[in-house]
Amino acid sequence: MGRFKGRSTVACTVCHSQKLKCDGAHPCGRCARRQRDCVYPVKITYVTVPEAYLRDLERTASGSRPSSSLTPSFTDDMPEYSAQPQSPSDPGTSISSRVAARAIISDDCSAERFVYDLRQMALPESPNGLQQQGGYSYAMLKSDLIEPRILIKLPSAPLAMKLLDTFEEIFCDHHWFLRRDFRKRVQLLSTDPKTQSQDRSWLSRASLVFALATTFMYGSQPSGEIATEQSGTPTPPGSDLFEQAVALLNVSSEEPTTEDVEALNLMAFYCYSLNRRRMAYKYATQSLAVGKLLFLDRTPSISASGQEVIFEHRKRLWWTSFCMERMVVAELGLTPAHAANKFDAGLPSSRDIPESEMDQFFDPSVQTLQTQICEIKCQIMESVGQLRRVSDLETMLFELWPCFDTLRSWKEKVPSYISFDFKSGVPEEMSQRSCARGLASLYLRYHQCFTVLLRPFFSKKLSLRLQGVDSDHLESKLNATMRQRIELLTKEGHDAARNNCKILIYLFNRGKHARFGYWDSVHAFSSLSIISIAKAVAPELAETSELDDEHLYTQCRLILKEMAEAGNPAARDHNALLADLDSIVQMLTTNEDAGPIERPAEFEVPSLEFCESLWSDVDWAETRLLPDLTLCLTSVEWQIARFAQQPSTPVNRQLSTVYGAQKCTYVVSGSKGGGRDNNANGGVGSVPPQTGNADYRLSRDLPRRESVECRSLVMVSALGNRLFRISRESRTRQDSTNTILGASSSLETISKTVSPAADTMTVTQIISTVIPSEPKPTNGLLVKGANSHQVTVTIATKRLEKDSLGQLELPDNVLYGINTFRAIENFPLSGRPIASWPDFIYAFAVIKQAAARANYEVGTITSEQANAISEACEEVKTGVHDKHFAVDMMEGSGGTSTNMNVNEVIANIVAKNSGRALSDYTFVHPNDHVNMGQSTNDAVPSAMKLAVYRAMEGALDALQELADAFAVKRQEYSTLLRLGRTCLQDAQPMTYGQALGAHEAVIRRHRQHLSMIRDSFLVLPMGGTAIGTGFGSKSGYKAAVFKHLSSSLGVAVRPCSDAFDGMQNMDTCARLSAELRNTANSLWKIANDMILLSSGPNGGIAEITLPPVQAGSSIMPGKVNPVIPIAVCQVALAITGNDAAVSMACQQGMLEINHYELLVCDRLFDSIQLLKSVSKTFAKRCVKGLVANKETSEKHLLDASALATALVPSLGYAKVSSIVRSALAEERPFLDVVVEGGLLRQDDVLGVLECSVFIE
Repeated sequence: MGRFKGRSTVACTVCHSQKLKCDGAHPCGRCARRQRDCVYPVKITYVTVPEAYLRDLERTASGSRPSSSLTPSFTDDMPEYSAQPQSPSDPGTSISSRVAARAIISDDCSAERFVYDLRQMALPESPNGLQQQGGYSYAMLKSDLIEPRILIKLPSAPLAMKLLDTFEEIFCDHHWFLRRDFRKRVQLLSTDPKTQSQDRSWLSRASLVFALATTFMYGSQPSGEIATEQSGTPTPPGSDLFEQAVALLNVSSEEPTTEDVEALNLMAFYCYSLNRRRMAYKYATQSLAVGKLLFLDRTPSISASGQEVIFEHRKRLWWTSFCMERMVVAELGLTPAHAANKFDAGLPSSRDIPESEMDQFFDPSVQTLQTQICEIKCQIMESVGQLRRVSDLETMLFELWPCFDTLRSWKEKVPSYISFDFKSGVPEEMSQRSCARGLASLYLRYHQCFTVLLRPFFSKKLSLRLQGVDSDHLESKLNATMRQRIELLTKEGHDAARNNCKILIYLFNRGKHARFGYWDSVHAFSSLSIISIAKAVAPELAETSELDDEHLYTQCRLILKEMAEAGNPAARDHNALLADLDSIVQMLTTNEDAGPIERPAEFEVPSLEFCESLWSDVDWAETRLLPDLTLCLTSVEWQIARFAQQPSTPVNRQLSTVYGAQKCTYVVSGSKGGGRDNNANGGVGSVPPQTGNADYRLSRDLPRRESVECRSLVMVSALGNRLFRISRESRTRQDSTNTILGASSSLETISKTVSPAADTMTVTQIISTVIPSEPKPTNGLLVKGANSHQVTVTIATKRLEKDSLGQLELPDNVLYGINTFRAIENFPLSGRPIASWPDFIYAFAVIKQAAARANYEVGTITSEQANAISEACEEVKTGVHDKHFAVDMMEGSGGTSTNMNVNEVIANIVAKNSGRALSDYTFVHPNDHVNMGQSTNDAVPSAMKLAVYRAMEGALDALQELADAFAVKRQEYSTLLRLGRTCLQDAQPMTYGQALGAHEAVIRRHRQHLSMIRDSFLVLPMGGTAIGTGFGSKSGYKAAVFKHLSSSLGVAVRPCSDAFDGMQNMDTCARLSAELRNTANSLWKIANDMILLSSGPNGGIAEITLPPVQAGSSIMPGKVNPVIPIAVCQVALAITGNDAAVSMACQQGMLEINHYELLVCDRLFDSIQLLKSVSKTFAKRCVKGLVANKETSEKHLLDASALATALVPSLGYAKVSSIVRSALAEERPFLDVVVEGGLLRQDDVLGVLECSVFIE
């Protein structure tokens, strides 16, 4: 009997109606035997339609959306559309009462995907498409269906087409939509407006396109008045259209479309016209997230015929979203959401697009270059940001030179037809191209990268000038190569600034500059600031082109001023900043007696936050105090300074530690006889007579990341409003400063503590005298005292908690409770609180949040309690409460203290958020609610495993970076010959590429092993409670908690197959620690090899040169040591020691649990952090700068007898051995003896060596 081939996918009509098995033949067997017609149903034809159309059909079919339309009405110029409100026909909340909507599922391990794969195997004839793998059901909300009535306005048909032409001319460096399709729909606005009015998403995108184009339709010239906040700042053109687009767009959370991505990209870009960078960040990141949900970042696995345009559209749309996000994060100083190398999408290309569809897209090369330069700028901003505390030029150059090389490499790869030089201005060939404005934007961003690289060097030189130090003396200490590189970088940066000025002038003269644009403004400011500072710190750059520089600066400055006068908010701020910068430069370049130049009064001083976004801290970190330049370090200190009696009154900050929590007290010196009374003294601005000195103390908690070493002086200048940074050393720099500080030598402390229980009436009276217009300190009330001076009154209260051991008084400013307080007193051991490892705290928050949601589902806590705990856990994840996780990592309770620390902090956050007092656990209790269904014995190891899984991501990325660095060097030195050595003796020839390839291979292998072990840390003992039985948790809790863990983390978290095994044994941790040690051992071997090969430079091997990162000796001048490889070896030894501790702790488990898991946790985190840091350092500060010395390597190779093995096949072993012995006896190079004996020609030496090396 033959093998059953399976059921036919399609039965004939007769067999199907009789429910009989059909063999699928033509005709089928049954119909043939009965001699009747055999008819098969017609196969369904699939037609590609927009996703929004399908979504509307689903809603209509379910009866949940009545038909509606946008009824058009026209005026002479502007058609107005009215969108009718829509509401669901059935407002009930039951999912079963309506047809369930479907959402596309991803390529994951979900149940839907599993069944889809089986269906594909069983039914291979099912149609293919971009997203046809099924979906999941979700509940519909009213907000999904309601579309309120909106009155919209769009331009008339001729104006709409003109605006579209302008948009495509200006914004041709990105892909926004399918051009031809979009143009057809714009034309339909006038011929068939009713059909177009149905699609709110398209109307939103059209409004955004018109809004962006309107910013380049200048109309009448501005009046010439400077727009200020007082006179009413005009909004940029198109803002009404932008707000209209925002109102029209409703991005579906569950059913997003590519049209949503198009709209979000357009919104993000228009936000720059409003100088709303945070709003641009919101839209850009949302666009990137929606793009990932739609798999725009992935290359389709199926290349369906006729889908080439759709595939290319999706790919280019993804890179536009990528650029939008990269552009804004670089300006805000944020970290990009995703690394560029993690995307599978290819770069834009027209290779597969039919000729008839080419008009749907712009030139792919321009978008590719724009994408690359956006990523390069992000990397440059990150490198410059890391130099905030760096002061030596050598380190600065070492950090920034790779960025400089990357920029030059990018320029070399620009296609010749769009590669231009701007030495003589904008080339005519570029101006004649249809994408001229897009190319201008590209080169403006490229040149700005050079100016950003130059800023730290100019800032350093400017700082030295302000100190009266000659920067040339500092540079003279560098070697010749360093000085040449600094000179080259300075020249390139200055030339880039001039080139940008030329491009901006060219755009302005042709009416193509972005008068209301953020980017043209910031490019103008960056260029003008470099040219301005160069006058003071590098005058030699302008000596040969003084008139040219002066002309460029004047013309470009006028353009920036014109943009500010037109109402460009970014240009206004940039103009004001440039005025301050010019004052400093002129003060340094003119006679000291001339005095500073006043800043134009028509421009307001921008906020300090805006200044910081334009100049990194390193730019002004060492600027000394000038007579009328001052700074507020924090906004809190600025407010406190307002309490002072005189504008020059100093404000000193005092730091203290109370119960592990840092406190900061500000002491303001002022007149004792008359505090500022808004009623008696004429308001805040009046200054009462001085009759003595007094202190006004105001306390607040330090922010989580605020350094204890912050500078502690705030000066409020009476001579100006400018805000600049002053270093701590500036206190003794100027005589005026010494005079000011001397005034606070004798201070009288005025303070008062009132207990509400003892004197309620007094408190009421005090509160009634609070000055309402003044800022109030965090932990007290600002009041007028009996002598009219201001004091801070702290209302003292007691916070008591009780446990089984007794009662304790706790500080009123900490979120932990009595269990944590006892643990802090009991275990003052390592000095490392559990918050030292942020991933540990984050993982704990995830555990507690998932447990709360699971407990609500099984009915053990209320929805209000679950939501409150969940919200508190979200706060914990952000890190704002890290200082309250104060238990030492070496605590001896087996994790109980750690678990209770987390429980108590979460419970007190809930109490605080709900308006209750700290320690009020009537609503949410640390044990009864936060710890519900859990035990320390399952919560702590589960949190540890999740934290290790999270921490390992950074280590794996660092190893990938190190392996990639070796790969680059392997390719660079793939043909450079060297002498191979065994037992440190001469062996055989090889290439440096082969040696470096071995390093690359072992690192990649270790990374693969670590990645495999990392996945095992997603298997948790959660739900086992105390010993693995699950006693204390309710049925269904365990399954629910793992469901929520997987949902929160975005990965499949699984329970242990045997809960008792998961509670007792820590072999997974031991395995990870051992592989971390193995990886460290390999790094030690690589670093040690580099130490040997770089030995010298004159008395050692010296075949490679490592980057000189610091001086090597305090007594031997000029000595440079291989400090990075030595540091790698030290880290390897530390990781080996950690592994010894982990392995011993893992074997010490007793019966049902292991009491030493906190030690294992601490040492694992330490090893992971060390491996991550050292891999990044090794790659960045050593491997990438490694140089192989060709002459030395070839000399060692040719002087040695390494060539002897290559001659054995032709001469025989005995003959070659005789030649080697003769060469050694005569103390002559082996090669000379061979050539002299006529056994080999000099010209054939390298050929023989290469043949011996490059063997398949």
